[in-house]
Amino acid sequence: MSERAHGSVACGPTLEVAVFRAVYTEVNARIQTAAHGLAQGGTIAALSPDEGALADGPNQTAGMRAWNLWREETRQSLGW
Repeated sequence: MSERAHGSVACGPTLEVAVFRAVYTEVNARIQTAAHGLAQGGTIAALSPDEGALADGPNQTAGMRAWNLWREETRQSLGW
């Protein structure tokens, strides 16, 4: 028997982008869940596919800033 739907998969052109996408997929899922609760059955605003594609470029830059922070925090916590 095959098990399904036990997590998410994130990918990107670099490891840094893939990690950023993995982290923020979970963050965005929490926000979306809260928004649906607040909408009480109504609709919520979302990006169109074209808007999502346009947002990807700036997100890759933001991903590098986040990567550098996460890398430094990890190094400090592990004593690297």
